[in-house]
Amino acid sequence: MAQAEAYATQRRTSRYQNRAAMLQSRHVNAVYRLPLTLALGAALASIALAQTATTPDLSGTWKLNLAKSKLDKHNTVDSENITITSKDSTIEFHYTTDGKESTNRHVADGKERRLADVKVGYVVEKATWKKSVLVIETSGRADASTGVGGSQLWVTTDRWTLSADGLSLKLDSEGFDNHQRFIYEKQ
Repeated sequence: MAQAEAYATQRRTSRYQNRAAMLQSRHVNAVYRLPLTLALGAALASIALAQTATTPDLSGTWKLNLAKSKLDKHNTVDSENITITSKDSTIEFHYTTDGKESTNRHVADGKERRLADVKVGYVVEKATWKKSVLVIETSGRADASTGVGGSQLWVTTDRWTLSADGLSLKLDSEGFDNHQRFIYEKQ
């Protein structure tokens, strides 16, 4: 019986020692993980701050320079002015193209938004900042009634880039089978 009691005591002691060793191990791991966690948090915060700092303000009135632009042969634009306003992640483009006015509003948060329904589907848009370039992707999708619901039918990607001196704005527009470059000058 004394032997059974000694064995039970030894098991309890062993269990407590194992638990103490495990807790000590957790404590040591936590001590090493804390600086790593803080460093990772600081790195992520600096990346987020850097992304915010690199988004230029495109606000202002811009006039299309046809001589510097490279337009598709089917493009018949004679004149275009854009007034751009921005607040937070919302950017509004107020166009006057050959005397006709229109407005487009984009939210540069990377979320896809449904813009319009069309005969065989719908049009969606996603705007986001990639470093200092505003990228707006617009695509047409097939409706479920076509049998290939959600399939992408076409996509157009517009990349807006402000020059280093802030005096010109470049729009590279790619879609279907063409590429156009519009150069606008600050007014």
